[in-house]
Amino acid sequence: MRNLETNDWILLNSIIYKIHTMENMTQMRTQLLEQIRMLVDFDSADFYLASVDGEQKLTSPVLYNCEEDLSEVYDDIDYSRGILYSG
Repeated sequence: MRNLETNDWILLNSIIYKIHTMENMTQMRTQLLEQIRMLVDFDSADFYLASVDGEQKLTSPVLYNCEEDLSEVYDDIDYSRGILYSG
C-alpha cells in the first residue's frame, strides 16, 4: 500500500478547500472527480446524489469519461442501497 506524501496532502487540502468554497454543486462534483484523479488512478467515474423527493433512486449524475447514466443498473446490484436511502 502506498503512503501519502507531502504533495498528496497538499493536493487533498486543496480539494477540500474547493469543496467548501464552491457554490455550484454540479461544478464542485465535476472538479472533485477531475482533481481526485491526481491521487487515485482511474479511467472513468460518476458521482450521483440520492433523491430528496422521497424516491429511493440516484439522481443528478456527474460523469467523468462515462458515456451513459447507469443509476438504474447500480440500484439493481447495490447491496447497500438501504443505508444510502435511509438518511
